[in-house]
Amino acid sequence: MTDNYVIEKNVPLVPAPGAPTKYPFLQMEIGDSFLVTDRTRPQVGAAAGRAGKLSGRKFKARTVEGGARVWRVA
Repeated sequence: MTDNYVIEKNVPLVPAPGAPTKYPFLQMEIGDSFLVTDRTRPQVGAAAGRAGKLSGRKFKARTVEGGARVWRVA
């Protein structure tokens, strides 16, 4: 038995639901940055990567004096 499925084109992907982030990724403009003092660069970088994939923006995280800093780059 074959089910009848309709193949559709150009239907935008619905964003996956996710927990709200404690970081201000969506409020950032290109060139903005923020410092995180209670997490490591890999932890903050992972959160930035997820936020970038969901929002279509690009972020970079680096270890700096006092913690990890995240920049919005695109």
